[in-house]
Amino acid sequence: MTTHAIPQVAGSTDRHGALPARVRRIAVEAGRLVVERRGISRYVRALVPRMAAARPDLVFSLHAHEADHPATADWVAGHSVLHGRVVVRSLDELELPDADVVWFPWNVARVVP
Repeated sequence: MTTHAIPQVAGSTDRHGALPARVRRIAVEAGRLVVERRGISRYVRALVPRMAAARPDLVFSLHAHEADHPATADWVAGHSVLHGRVVVRSLDELELPDADVVWFPWNVARVVP
């Protein structure tokens, strides 16, 4: 059986190199987070709390449609690990995020005007 070393990401303190330690703020395009119950949305809903639990220094901004802000805030409230670490913002604010990383998890791309 062959084993392979997992490459280190520059600046990472994580032995798996998954996310550099200098990354502290993650902006997530969350336009489908609470609307879609299956597929990638389910994956994102599972991953955000796990990332927060693994890295207590991370903060998130979830950029969602205005109509979905209450449901998105309710989703955040259901995860104690996210309390005080998540801000729900408009999708329009994703154009100039105050973040180290922007995560667009969806299998679609929209044309920028």
